Amino acid sequence: MITLLTAVCALLLMPVQAERSGFAAHYKPGLFEQVARNRGLHPVACMAAVTSNHQIGAWVTITRVKTGRSERCRITDVCNRATGDCARLRARNIVAELSFGAARRLCGISYYGQEPPSACIVRVH
Repeated sequence: MITLLTAVCALLLMPVQAERSGFAAHYKPGLFEQVARNRGLHPVACMAAVTSNHQIGAWVTITRVKTGRSERCRITDVCNRATGDCARLRARNIVAELSFGAARRLCGISYYGQEPPSACIVRVH
């Protein structure tokens, strides 16, 4: 009984990351790789910046609502609250900014700036 109680308490104390849906924007080719290097991280296949409270280096799953395709992405950048960047992105309902390669795979773009963020609805979880 104590083991079960301990497990329940541990689950209750774990931080909960809310699932959010909205639009996905994308960085220009090569920019996320540069951001990763500047932060002392190596580039990975899917890198993202999200407007929710995730830490740099955390991993999230981003799923395109239209197709159901998902990718596991590392948080490589965060919005800057001091400059109003977070508020600006939230006002446009942008929940993630993707590396160019991830945007190609998830959103089907073939060149930088091809689609507005509203063309790619995603769920971050």
